[in-house]
Amino acid sequence: MKYALGFAIVLSFAPVYAESAAAQKVAGWLDIADCSGISGWAWDASQPSQRLSLDLYDGSVQGSPLATAEASNLRPDLKRLGMGDGAYGFYVATPAALKDGRTHAIVAAVSGTTTQIETGVNTLACPADARGYNYYFTDTLSAMKQESWASRGDTNVTPDGFTSASASGAALISRVAVPDATSDYEVRAFLNLKQSGGVYTIYLHASPDALAGADSGSYYAVELQNPTFTEQACTATLAISKRSSDSVTSLLSRDVACQQGMELRAVAAENGRIGVWVDHRNLAIVEDSEVAGGQPGLGVRNAPASNALTAVQLGTLDRLAPGPLQPSDVKVATSANSVELSWPRITDDPNGTGIGVYEVSRDGKVIAHVSRVNPTFTDKEVAPGGEYTYEISAYDMHLNRTSTFVTVAMPDDKLARR
Repeated sequence: MKYALGFAIVLSFAPVYAESAAAQKVAGWLDIADCSGISGWAWDASQPSQRLSLDLYDGSVQGSPLATAEASNLRPDLKRLGMGDGAYGFYVATPAALKDGRTHAIVAAVSGTTTQIETGVNTLACPADARGYNYYFTDTLSAMKQESWASRGDTNVTPDGFTSASASGAALISRVAVPDATSDYEVRAFLNLKQSGGVYTIYLHASPDALAGADSGSYYAVELQNPTFTEQACTATLAISKRSSDSVTSLLSRDVACQQGMELRAVAAENGRIGVWVDHRNLAIVEDSEVAGGQPGLGVRNAPASNALTAVQLGTLDRLAPGPLQPSDVKVATSANSVELSWPRITDDPNGTGIGVYEVSRDGKVIAHVSRVNPTFTDKEVAPGGEYTYEISAYDMHLNRTSTFVTVAMPDDKLARR
C-alpha cells in the first residue's frame, strides 16, 4: 500500500453545475453515486436560508424513495460562487438495496415534489456481497452507554448530548476494544453548535487518564476551538496537538468554517498519519508517530449550555486502496505556459470509505489537492520546452491511495506560438 504526506491541506474548488441553474429557484447537482456514498448539493435561491430535503430514487421519481437527505453540509466552494452561506451539500451512505450486482441510475428530487436536480455521475453497480463500510460502535450521547466509556473530569449529559462548561472539561475514553486489535481507527463525532464558544475534542491514541484541559495523560487531540457565529458565517480554529512525556506539542492550527450539526471525523491511519474531515471535506493530514497506541475518545470544555457532542461512531481502519488509475486514463493538454490534466473519477472498493481527495505532485513536490467531484487540474507554473513528471494520487477517507505517473514534454516557445 502506498502513502504520501500532506501538511495542512485546505481544498479550493468549484462545483460542477448546469449553466441554467442560476436562472432557476431550485438548483443543484448530484455529484457522485458509488458503492460508498451518494453526494451533491441543492439550494433554493429565493430562500437561501432554507435547507432543502432531497429524496433519492432508482431510475425515476416514483414510488418510495431509497433514502432522504438534508442538503445542509457546508460547501465553501458554493459560498465562494455567491450561493448564500454555502451550507447546501448532502452525503448519504449508499443504501443496501442498491448492492445487488445490478446497474442503478440514481436521481434526486426535492422531497414531496417531482423537481429533480441535475445529475453528474449517477450510475453504480455494487457487488451483491458488498456490505459497505460499517462502524463497530455507535452511541447517542444524550443516553450514552456509560459502561463503554472511561469518564474523566466534569462530565455533563443533557438532552442535547455530552458537554462540559468547566475550563478543564471532560473526556470520554472508549473501553470498547478495537476489533482488529490495532490503534488504527476512525472517530466520527456529531456537533450541536447553537451558539458561540467551547472546545470540542476527538482523542486518538489516548490513555485512560487523557484530559486535554487538565494536561493529563497521553494522546493526540483533534479540536474544534471557539466556534464563533456572526450574521455572515461561523468560524473556528482547527487544532491538532499531542501530549507525550508530560509535554504538549502543537501539530497544526488554522481557521476553518463551522456550522450547527457539523460532522467532525479524525482518522488514526497507518505509518503515523492523522486525517481530519468535516462533512466529507478534507481539512488536514499530518504525520506524527510519537504517541504509538491508545484508545479513541471525545472531550468538551468551556462549552455554553446549549452546545454539545450529540453522537459518536467508531470504526476500524479501511486498509484497501482505491483503484486503479492508469497513465492512459490521464488526458493532457498543453499550451505555452500551462498543462491541463484530467482523469476519470476513481471508485473505492465496495466495502470502503469512499474517495476523499486527489493529490497532484510535480517532480516529487505536492502542488495541488483536487476535489473528488471534479478531477481536473491546470498547472500554470511551467515553462516552454520543459519536461515535467506528474503523479496523480487518489486517497480514500482513510488515507489509502492509488496513483499513476505521466511525463509531459512542453512545446518550445516557437512551436507554442504557431
